[in-house]
Amino acid sequence: MRSNGKSFTFLEILTTIVILGIISFLALIPLAQWVENSKAKTCEANLRLIKHALDLYMLDHDYGPQSLSHLPKRYFSYACSQLNNKRRIIKLSGLSEYITSCSIAFAEPFIYTLAEFDLNLISCPKDNTPPTKTGGQTSYALYKGLIDMGIKRYQQLNSTVVLIGDSDEFSFNGEISELKCRHIDYLKRKRFGLGIRKDNTIVRNEISLTKE
Repeated sequence: MRSNGKSFTFLEILTTIVILGIISFLALIPLAQWVENSKAKTCEANLRLIKHALDLYMLDHDYGPQSLSHLPKRYFSYACSQLNNKRRIIKLSGLSEYITSCSIAFAEPFIYTLAEFDLNLISCPKDNTPPTKTGGQTSYALYKGLIDMGIKRYQQLNSTVVLIGDSDEFSFNGEISELKCRHIDYLKRKRFGLGIRKDNTIVRNEISLTKE
């Protein structure tokens, strides 16, 4: 009730509800984008970890793996330790060693599978069909030209080739356009997929949300 004894009109109430709705909507956009950015950073961290594990594997075996799921578990452990060797030490159940942690944001599914010693299971947080333990696959594909490639050819490989990226397939041709666009940038109204080049540069395949 107003101080003069008159009630609010229906139009005034409706206007207030509309304004509050608009304010709430505008507040939700930054929040949703913050969540999306966090998931994208997690995906980038996964890509860097897999790439480092792949480099270690190549040095030891002088050839590339058949797929990412064929990378032995110990290389992910080595890569994790080397990437985080200046941060606090976390002891995870199921491992006989300590693995360090830094600002890299690991996806929760990866932390759980690491503790259970299932290092082949690394999931993109935006993968709607995450891998299962029985399948032993990842949310990412491997550049098919790398399969059985010798270390010398690998060292001479063009640094712009995308080695690992968002995909539902086991392998791809190393092109940015092949990356599966799982992530969303609400501010730019774009969906994008992430990949990592041989020179460790993170790249994006972007498409407009209006084209979907």
